[in-house]
Amino acid sequence: MARRRQVRLAVGLGLAGVLGLAIVAAAQMATTGSRQQQYELQLKKIDRSKADDLYRLARWCFQNELTGEAKALAVETLQKAPDDVRAKYLLYVLAGEGGTVIATETGGTEIEATITDAEVETIYKNEGDDKMTVFRNKIQARLIQTCGAAKCHGGGNATAKWSLIRRNLNNRKTIAENFRTINRFVARGEDAANSRLLSMPLKGKDGGHPEIVFTRGAADPVYQTILTWIQSLKTQTQGIWDRAKTEKVPTTTR
Repeated sequence: MARRRQVRLAVGLGLAGVLGLAIVAAAQMATTGSRQQQYELQLKKIDRSKADDLYRLARWCFQNELTGEAKALAVETLQKAPDDVRAKYLLYVLAGEGGTVIATETGGTEIEATITDAEVETIYKNEGDDKMTVFRNKIQARLIQTCGAAKCHGGGNATAKWSLIRRNLNNRKTIAENFRTINRFVARGEDAANSRLLSMPLKGKDGGHPEIVFTRGAADPVYQTILTWIQSLKTQTQGIWDRAKTEKVPTTTR
């Protein structure tokens, strides 16, 4: 009798386990179906001519495990805005932070810095190899640590005004593109301390930034490192003069 009860109990538990798995599977399928329906509704509402709208929906799809849809929307975002680092970073994540080849309808696309070789060389020539080396070793590294989280300027924040490429950080293209990105927020010469790259995270909401990053104020070591680097950059006048010195003066014939 005891043996029969044990067998019945085991069978009952087994059936309960199978039933439980079936219920979980059914719930997951229902959830997936619900997500798919939400995606289709949102897709009808967005303006597909706007990269921001496409990226926001791509990010929502990623967060809701609709990876195929997220990939397609990220690629479409880049078609509208080739320099949108947020979409590139999302594709990196979707690729498992491994290989960078993403399958698209038109074939494989290697997601990398979009800056051209000629633009890279121009930046290095204008700024100087030494300044770009300092940028790579001291500034880019600190920006990645301080501001480069996905929820900030690492590509995962749709409201961020700029984003950093966080992979292949020793690659000249990555370095040049990250430099070009932040250079828009740099004031050279005597106005270095007024650079938005410094003033916004220093003031937080009072400066138009979500939070204060330099918690020790102007004495913050990261603030001081970036300020010193900006002060060391060539001004526009210096750049013009340096280029003029290397140009050949045409000879005149009498």
